[in-house]
Amino acid sequence: MKQLMLMILAVLALNGCITRSYYRSNEQLRNPAREFDSGFGPSFRVFKGVNAGVREIGGERFHVLGFSGPLKGENRFLRVMVPVKGRLSPAAEVAAGGMVKESKRLIQRPGNIIITEEGKEEGDAPAYLLVRFAVNLKGQQRNPFHYLKAGEISDPGEVFRYFGIQETDIRYPLAMVELDFSNTMKYIARAAVWERGPGEMGTVRSLGVDIDSFDGPRLKVQWQERSRLVYGLRQAGYAGTVIADAVTAPVQLVMLLIYGLSGPVR
Repeated sequence: MKQLMLMILAVLALNGCITRSYYRSNEQLRNPAREFDSGFGPSFRVFKGVNAGVREIGGERFHVLGFSGPLKGENRFLRVMVPVKGRLSPAAEVAAGGMVKESKRLIQRPGNIIITEEGKEEGDAPAYLLVRFAVNLKGQQRNPFHYLKAGEISDPGEVFRYFGIQETDIRYPLAMVELDFSNTMKYIARAAVWERGPGEMGTVRSLGVDIDSFDGPRLKVQWQERSRLVYGLRQAGYAGTVIADAVTAPVQLVMLLIYGLSGPVR
């Protein structure tokens, strides 16, 4: 009886699986990652751009970085805005029972990066964008980029060498952005801006981060590789998937019952 109940629960959990699968494939049609050049797969590709300086946008000051090449097509330019200052947010603490919750104590965290498609930027200082696809965000290996702290002395060349970037154009203020897309329609963006420090070293002036799903509010690029028409037409297909789920659910139940009664093949 217990085995039967487990099988019934499994069918109930699977109910609507065709619709869910159709939803995932349909959502990929509007994923902004489709607008990026992804021919290099999980290996990262480096794009050199410019640091166009600091601007005040929406009441907040940003380092404005411009890149040509990350987006598919001609005359398309990516703008990455890194907040000059960080943001205060509640620190995490372990409560009774091992649950993690927000505390009343505020700590300084990197500000949120904003990525948009805009016009070409001009600037003298260099900026670098590292883009990767099909990244396992949960199992992502930490690198020197992740250990940077605002206000600390740091050698940007160490980050360059870690990624194997043969680059000698280290002029301040120097900016670097790491943008990783996953197969689960999420992304992580990290950024750092160095200013000249003591000797040949740099000082981390600003840090930025953004971790969100592909339809988050801070990643906006134009629809050129994607088609709003195709996406809209496929939306009408949900009626068919609901019918298919209703038809196949009893079949799935029968197959599970047969398998459960006969036992696994030995």
